[in-house]
Amino acid sequence: MRGFHRGYYLHWSLVIICFPDKKDESGPIILHLDSLRFHHSSTVFSNIKSYLKEEWRYMNQEVVPTDFPIPDRIWKRLDRRIEEKIIAVPQQKNDYDCGLFVLFFMERFIQEAPERLKKKDLAMFGKKWFRPEEASDLRKKIRTILMDEFQNVFKSGHISESSSLSSDLGSYGAISFSRLGGLSTNGLHFECHIAQAKEVRVQPEKFGSEKVT
Repeated sequence: MRGFHRGYYLHWSLVIICFPDKKDESGPIILHLDSLRFHHSSTVFSNIKSYLKEEWRYMNQEVVPTDFPIPDRIWKRLDRRIEEKIIAVPQQKNDYDCGLFVLFFMERFIQEAPERLKKKDLAMFGKKWFRPEEASDLRKKIRTILMDEFQNVFKSGHISESSSLSSDLGSYGAISFSRLGGLSTNGLHFECHIAQAKEVRVQPEKFGSEKVT
């Protein structure tokens, strides 16, 4: 987490939108995972729910596919059936590993979550879900992958070792991150959609104080 302006910091947390199985007769569940409890979950939920409701209104103008995962009875009142849950997760031990924790949250979720996550499955999370050091160790893994990729680019002749790395990378700009273990795109078959992590400016003294259950 890097300083942005004096008294402000950048922080990343993760939102996951899950659609349970159609037979569960339940609506979407919004999960918020924050390794610092820094973001105000109420604001995050409000923004995500606003988006989902707008999407719902738009889709209501079209014919809903028969294989849509949400029951008709729930779909008709979807704007009132969106649930939200603040997820207790392992906490980082410094003020700069938030991005690594977001990556590790996604990796573990893709590896461990069922294809259709239900309320009872939320027990998989918790402050002991994994050791914080495991998330922080991603830095070494990513550094190794990047160094391998840079070496491959040098060997292929796309970048000369004597030239400016930053300028050449601007034109190359296609380093593959598909090698990040479980963070490959094949995990996207889950009916749980991982929303883009949130980046905001927040004052250090305003750590989230919302209850995590």
